[in-house]
Formats: sequence, C-alpha cells, structure tokens
Amino acid sequence: MTSTLKHHVQKHVVTSGNYGFASAVGNPPLFTLSGKRVIYNVAPGQPVAYVVENGVTRIVSAGGLDASEIYQLFVGVGVDETGSGITTAIRHIGIEHISGCLPRELSASSPRCGAPQILDFYFDCTACDETYSVEVTVDDNMTRSFAPWNKSYQQFIGTIVTKCSSCDDCPVEHNCSEVACKLADALNENLDFKVGNKLYPDWKGSGVPRPYFATRLHPTSLTYCFAPQSEAEGCTSCTYVAGVKGITIRDTQYNFTGNLQPGSTTQTLTAQLASISDQINEFFKTEYGDKAHAGSSYTSGSYSDCCAIQLHINTVDANFTLRDVRDGEIVPVTSNNPFTVYGTVTNDPSCIDSTDTGSAARQTLTLTDNPGNTETVTINGKVYTFQTTLTNVNGNVLIGVDASESLTNLVAAINLGTGAGTLYATAMTLHATVSATNGAGDTLVATAKTLGTAANSYGTTETLATGSWGAATMLGGTAASEATTTDYTCGIRIIAERIKGNCGCYISAPLNFYGRKITLGPVGDGWKRKPWLVVEVQAMELPAGFGSYIQWLEYQNIPGGKGRQYSRSNHHRGTFSLPDPTSRVNAVTARCDTNYCSYYLKSDVDKRKVDGELGLLTIHSNVHIPAADATTVAAWEEFQAALIALNPACKIIVTATCDTDLGVCETG
Repeated sequence: MTSTLKHHVQKHVVTSGNYGFASAVGNPPLFTLSGKRVIYNVAPGQPVAYVVENGVTRIVSAGGLDASEIYQLFVGVGVDETGSGITTAIRHIGIEHISGCLPRELSASSPRCGAPQILDFYFDCTACDETYSVEVTVDDNMTRSFAPWNKSYQQFIGTIVTKCSSCDDCPVEHNCSEVACKLADALNENLDFKVGNKLYPDWKGSGVPRPYFATRLHPTSLTYCFAPQSEAEGCTSCTYVAGVKGITIRDTQYNFTGNLQPGSTTQTLTAQLASISDQINEFFKTEYGDKAHAGSSYTSGSYSDCCAIQLHINTVDANFTLRDVRDGEIVPVTSNNPFTVYGTVTNDPSCIDSTDTGSAARQTLTLTDNPGNTETVTINGKVYTFQTTLTNVNGNVLIGVDASESLTNLVAAINLGTGAGTLYATAMTLHATVSATNGAGDTLVATAKTLGTAANSYGTTETLATGSWGAATMLGGTAASEATTTDYTCGIRIIAERIKGNCGCYISAPLNFYGRKITLGPVGDGWKRKPWLVVEVQAMELPAGFGSYIQWLEYQNIPGGKGRQYSRSNHHRGTFSLPDPTSRVNAVTARCDTNYCSYYLKSDVDKRKVDGELGLLTIHSNVHIPAADATTVAAWEEFQAALIALNPACKIIVTATCDTDLGVCETG
C-alpha cells in the first residue's frame, strides 16, 4: 500500500537593474569557462531562461519559447555572491525546471503606497450651556498587540461645554464654529492613554501624541502631494522633493526657514516637510490670531519613504497658495469646499401620502340637455364635434338619445374605447394628454395623464348651447413633494497618522497590520435631536509590495541549491560584530526603499520514492521586480504569456499583470 506525502517549497527571487531577459541571440551558453573561472552571460539582477541539452546550457528567448523547450526549461536571476559586481551564480525560481502542465496557478500583486484614512464630522444647531463629546476609535498594529482580549482598538474622547452665559445672566454669542474649534482642540490633547494596563503605544513617559490629527473644517480644503525623487532620477534614498519656499495668506507672503537641503537651492528634504507644516500653522496664527482657528496644516504619508507625502491645508482663505523656490504656485492635487462636496444632505419626504406624491389637474363638463349638431368641445387643443349623422373624421362624436348617452360617447372618443365607427369616428386618435370618465349626473370629468402643475394651463372650452366647463382651463394639479438639499455649516476633520517603516541595515519582521483604521462619531446627550453626518473623505489603503517586506520574504528562503549557498543563520564577527559574508542576511538583494511588483507561480511535482511512497511536491515561486523597472516588468509578463500559450490544458492559469501606479497621491 502506497501513501501520498505532501511537501511545500517556497522560493523568492528579486531582480534589479531594469534588464530584460538575458539575450538569446546567437544561442549563447549560460556560462563559459576561463581557466577555473566561470563567466556568466547574465548580469547581476537580470532574469534568464535556459535549457540543458546534452550537458550544455543554452540561453533561450523567454518571450518566444518553443514547445520542446518547456520540458527542460530553467528560469532564474543572476546574483553576485562575492560583491565583485559580476554574476557568480543563478538563483532559480522555486522549481528548477518547468515541464508539461506543471504550472498550476499564476497571479500578480501590484505595489501600493497606501493612504491614511480621513473622516469628516459635520453638524449644525448647537446650543448654549450644553456638553458635546466626540469619540475617535483607533485600530492599528499597536492596539491589536496590546489591547485586552475583547477589543482591538482604543477610544479617544474629546469633550467641551458651551458656556454662553455670564454671572448677570446676559446671553453671550454662540455658534457651531465655537464647538468645532474646541472639539478639535480637545481631540488633539497630548495625554497618556492606556490599552489595558499598557501605555498606547507602549512607550514610557508622558505626553504621548494621538495617532491622528483633528482640525476644524473651513470652505477651502487643499491637498498637495510631494513625490520623492526616484532611483530613475538619480536618487537612491528618496530623501528629497522639489523645493518649497513659502505660502501666501490673504495676499501676505510668508517664507519658510530651514526649508532647503543644505547646499541646494532647489531641493527640500522630505524630513523638512514636517517643519514646513508646523511653520504654516504658526503663519495662520500670525495672520489671524492665536485663537482664530483660521487654518491648519498637516502632513501624512505611507509606510515607505519612497512614497508620496501629502500636505493637507484647510483654511478660510480662498486664495491660499503654496509657492516653490521660483515663487510659482504649487498646484494642489485636490481643491474643494468640503461642506458642498461631502457635507451635503438630501432630505426626502419622510412620509409619502396623497399630497407628497402630487395630483393631476381636472375639469368637469356639465350638460343640461343634449348637444346640438356641429357643436364642439375642446380639451387642450383637441376639438370634438357632435354629429347627428356620424362621418369618419378625426374628432367626430355621435349625438346620443339624451345628454347622458352623448357624454358616454364623448368619453369613449377621448379614451379611444369601445365604439369606433358607431359612437365616434373610426379615424379618431387617442387624446395625448387627457383621459375622461363619466361623472355624477350628466357630467364628464377630464383628468390630466401626468401629475403636476403643468396641466393647469390646459384649455377647456365649448360651443354648447346647453352645457359648459367649470372653468376655461383644467385646475387642481399640484407638484409632488421634492427632496430638499442642505449643506452643513460646521465640522471637524480627523486624519489618521501614518505608520512609518524603518529602512536601514537591519531586516525587521513584518507587522501584523500595516493600517490605521479610525472611526468617528458623536457621544452624549448634547447631540440629541440635532442633525450630524460622518463622511469618509479618504479611505484607508494598505501599503503593498514595499521593499522592507520583500526583504523579509527573501530572507525566509531556505539555503541550499544554486545561488543560495549561504548559512542558515547569521555569524557575527569582527570588532563591530557584523554578519560575515556567508550569513543569511547578506543573501538578501531586495532594497528596502523600493516598491515591487510581485509575481506568483505555483507548480506541482510528483516524486516517487524507492519504497513506493508517492510524494506531491508543491513549489511556490515568487519573483519580485522593482515597479520602476518597466523593461523587466514587460519582459517577465511576456515570458508568462508565452508559458501559458504552451500550456493550453492548464485551465486555471490566467494572464497576470502588475499595475505600477503606486496609488493615491502618486505624481511621478
């Protein structure tokens, strides 16, 4: 009896240098020998596809695979294990060769910078001598790590009291703007908050900052994006952005200090943007006064240093401008009035009844005797002619034996009911805008087919000697109750603080959660019977494909096999006890300040052992390519497409592409 054992192998390879696959022109070998030295025809970080034929390796075109090649195809990336700048080995994807229908799954994961969550709280109708509280809850990696078992978040409460009366009981002016100002201040207090019995976050000391920023809302809301210079533009550490000089508030120019990289007149360090934001807040106080709350500034970013940084400005000044080093205006990526964009409420009728739905216009025709021959009735322009002998002309109606029968014939003519050719002319057409019914006694009621006031202008006339309409037009049409739209007048905005990663010499284990989820809402009796609205202005987006995480994945590779001749642990030597060249950490090639496209390929291989056991080996291959390396991304996706084309029976394989747009606020 045989048994089946299942084993899994996980492999990660990382490219660099923006190369296409190693060239197959001229059928070059994978490597050549020069004495005892092996010289690879592959650059470090370059992908390569090759086959082995009769003991000889041959590079093949990855985008033009031949059906015979996939049964002995090897795919990998050149690596430099000695720091010499040349390829010394090939680090293969999980499976050493691809054959038949072994590739079973294929997918791609796109990099994302991520985005902080932004919430607005809008309200109206606050009153004097009442208590107003707002609660912000925060769910992030720190709260999940230290929260008690029954919750994974922490609550922050801001409370204010509107004291509007003096000791002699004279009223003091009050409006909801006062509540907005004070609530923002209350929510921004620096206090020690605990999750369970531990400080949030688990730091020592007092004055722990809140993991969000609160500000009073104004009609001018601006978001600026500063994208750090990329490797393609000559920067390898993403430390600077285009230079920022100052701002203009109410036509007054303010210039920043410490706003440019030392020795540069055109570059602002990303670390200087926080200081610039602080200076903007001080300039608002200078221009409007310390307690005016006339504007606020705040910076937010993503986990990776190489992602764009957002600068949020909210102000009463509709002409606020941010200036570059040439005194030109820096254009915001968003500019709006939050009260009209997010703080608008449509109130539908709360109870639908006969008056809410509107009514149709009507008019009544009354006869005191039978109509005479050729006498007419006109309704909204259509003429009906009574005849003693019916002729086939549109509008002609037969006079009945009495007034009641004549009105019945007219109703049939208006509605195009039973009686065409006998009660009214066969050529009769349906009245387009009015229907008719027999009323009480010798009357006819004409009713507009549509609800509303427009039919009140429909004319109702006649040439009858023994009859008349109640009025010259139809009457009584009313419009349906319509929804009303209002804009809130006050509000506060909460911006989640960024979770920032470290980019340095050391590789850190990944976080359990890379986001910061916030909720916002009113608390307490002060808000009873008062309208309010919470709107998510910007959704939280989790970062993905960032370099420090790819480093960790690559670090998890099990040593052994071609290109992975390193130790299972790290050996520290020397004066500073640094890892030696054989240490596992030195096998990592991913850069922590780079964003990556990640491609996944799953393969199953059956392995039969000598004792008859059947082993199913599942290979999980992961290839990580810098998102900025357009040439490598295109080459790898071309290779995948060629591989899929040669495996038409593998139904679950689909084309997988990477979206290199890093997401919100990405400008370059």
